[in-house]
Amino acid sequence: MLNPSRSKSLQIYNTALGADWDVIYASMRGQAMRTMLASTLVARGVPKGTAPRASRRRFASLLLGAERRHPSHGSSGSNSSKLTDSSNAESGGVAGASPAGMPAPWWHQKGQLRQLTTVTVTNHEAPAKRSSSSSSSSSSDSTACASRATPTAAVDLRSDTMTKPCKRLRAAMAGAEVGDDVFGEDPTVARLEDCVAYLLGKEKGLLVPSGTMGNLIAVGAHCRRGDELILGDKSHIFQYEGAGASALMGVSYHTVRNAEDGGLEVADIETAVRGDDPHYPRSSLLCLENTQNLCGARAIAPARMAEMCAAGRHAGLKVHVDGARLWNAAVSLEVRPSELVSDADSVSVCLSKGLGAPVGSVLVGSEQFIYEARRLRKSLGGGMRQSGVIAAAGLEAVVNNYVRLSEDHDNAAALANGLGALRGISAERSPADTNAVYFQVTGMDAQAFVDALERDHGVLMGSGYFGGSTIRAMTHLDVNREGVERAIEASRAVLADATAS
Repeated sequence: MLNPSRSKSLQIYNTALGADWDVIYASMRGQAMRTMLASTLVARGVPKGTAPRASRRRFASLLLGAERRHPSHGSSGSNSSKLTDSSNAESGGVAGASPAGMPAPWWHQKGQLRQLTTVTVTNHEAPAKRSSSSSSSSSSDSTACASRATPTAAVDLRSDTMTKPCKRLRAAMAGAEVGDDVFGEDPTVARLEDCVAYLLGKEKGLLVPSGTMGNLIAVGAHCRRGDELILGDKSHIFQYEGAGASALMGVSYHTVRNAEDGGLEVADIETAVRGDDPHYPRSSLLCLENTQNLCGARAIAPARMAEMCAAGRHAGLKVHVDGARLWNAAVSLEVRPSELVSDADSVSVCLSKGLGAPVGSVLVGSEQFIYEARRLRKSLGGGMRQSGVIAAAGLEAVVNNYVRLSEDHDNAAALANGLGALRGISAERSPADTNAVYFQVTGMDAQAFVDALERDHGVLMGSGYFGGSTIRAMTHLDVNREGVERAIEASRAVLADATAS
């Protein structure tokens, strides 16, 4: 049976993503879709020609991934080119269930969605542990990247950008079907873009090399030179993206105070909007962030997001969401990702943080917005050729590693509790926090504490936040509970040494 943590992850995943498993269908078209599905089923032991009714429970388990055996779900490669049976790919139309022109999965037609999302999944095969010289990792099931922990590996808590692609993602990259994406001919990129756009409830998606580029493109697509955007004073776009909006797009920043929950107060948004006067820049864009990193990686609830979006729209602003860790917010709040951004005009989400892909973000919005975004991507040098090798890892990560993000949140809570219990450390954590722990040390310099952790114990954390007094530790795919315990004990030892000296 799955361990309790894994079962909880599946429960949260079913709640958060629910019917969106039909993205496996929606992200492919026609015969390619049927081929992929048939190869997936056959590769996992469902006989060709099996009636959907006879294999529904098995099929649900396969889609949830707990019995996954192979590194690729068959969207490309030799299996998909040889297997064409479509008996398990019946589809039916349910309004709003799939993007226009894409078939809905058979369970919508058969009314089986509720049954599928509450099915009990059993894994009778324990995943093999793999080793790496660079990380302590945490996956309890074969759907997510397998464990790469070793007893002497460093515990790297500096950022969730430290995740490294596992063998399954590397295999997906090696077997990816590719084309020239600048010409719009890479099928794997197209599947990823359709997949993410659908999950976020938008018309189109665009793969970009980084979240910073995604946010910059959004600013350029929504604003004219000389315009002004409104955003939080702790936002990543303002703090950590090289002033790209002003330097490259000619758009100035108007910051307002981030509230404790990570959002912006409606009154502050309204006050920040410029009047119609030629002396002022035009207020054109409101930028929000979810999760809000510098406010403790807070997950902002759908109602709060809707409130802020409504304030922006009422003032005539477009709304962009920096959703670098939107996946974490959705899992933490147990909602679908689309519920957090339903009122936004554009969203940028990252593939290379908690999801564990090696590189890339996806920018989504309306068809017209993505048309403009594609032109800007080219101008900024972000058009990539056979980028299906990147997209394949992103697609695998979205489908399979999303389910385990709650493990990172649980590990962060355990880390915060353990650190908070140590004399000399102040670590506070809100229920709305996700995978980051911010804390302060007393009795020694924060940088000296971080240096001692790395030098003497092989534990890495980030320092220099909020004037240098605050330390950040961020849990992710490559840090398991043993790594968390090592970090706590290492912190205890460093504090003890400082006291003794």
